[in-house]
Amino acid sequence: MVLPLALLGALLLSFPGHDPLDLETGPKPVQFRTADGILLHAWYVHSGAHQEQEDKSKVPVVIALHMFRHTKESWQPLIDPFRRQGIALLLVDMRGHGESKTGPKGEDLTAKVEKRDRQFFLDMHQDAAAAVAWLRKQGHRKQHIGLLGASVGCSVAIDACRRDPELQVTAVLTPGSQYLGVPTLEHLKNWGTRSLLVVSSREEARAGAEPILKLFEKQKEHQVESWFFEQKQIHGTRMFGKVEAVEDRLATWFAAKLNRSLEPSEAPAGDHE
Repeated sequence: MVLPLALLGALLLSFPGHDPLDLETGPKPVQFRTADGILLHAWYVHSGAHQEQEDKSKVPVVIALHMFRHTKESWQPLIDPFRRQGIALLLVDMRGHGESKTGPKGEDLTAKVEKRDRQFFLDMHQDAAAAVAWLRKQGHRKQHIGLLGASVGCSVAIDACRRDPELQVTAVLTPGSQYLGVPTLEHLKNWGTRSLLVVSSREEARAGAEPILKLFEKQKEHQVESWFFEQKQIHGTRMFGKVEAVEDRLATWFAAKLNRSLEPSEAPAGDHE
């Protein structure tokens, strides 16, 4: 689907610091299909170099997966901090959300979201996998691709990462132990030495962050970090603008992890399908 120029301009007005009609600085609407045939809509935000000139094989990029009943627009506050670190973004409307509401047979997927269909959310790892595949077609290398989730997007990010041994970097904002039926603690049991950043308020830590960290206490060589904040009502992307400099801290963390040069043969093995 090609958006009318006027509509695209209106959409991009919410991105501060960007000319809404300048696709070299603003998000570029893109589409790709999942393995089970769902057309997903996303915004690709390049890393700051001119799109036609940057060598994407060396550009770090983060796939951002939103909260339940939210959309790719939730990640707006990250655009400038990530660009300052030279990191591209792929902001995805996951199945049943935002513009990604139509199934392969034309069915409306929002009903499955509203019913909290467990299998529907268990299948969402395919959305992240499709995003990775699209980025690979653009020239990005897997060892420079990171995943970032918020709320149930945390569950999706972890599930997608543990299935692909070449994906090594994930950060999660307010993870849960079993959001919407996705067994996150089970998915983390063979996490290996992948990098994981767990971010949560103290208020909600018992729901997921603390059980996750406890799981790793017995694993000697894990690379798991955590940030806890005292503010209340900062679930997932709601922490943006409320927790001081969290957007810049996330950008800096991903830059440090994704800019490390790994040869494919050096990537640590882990749980995958």
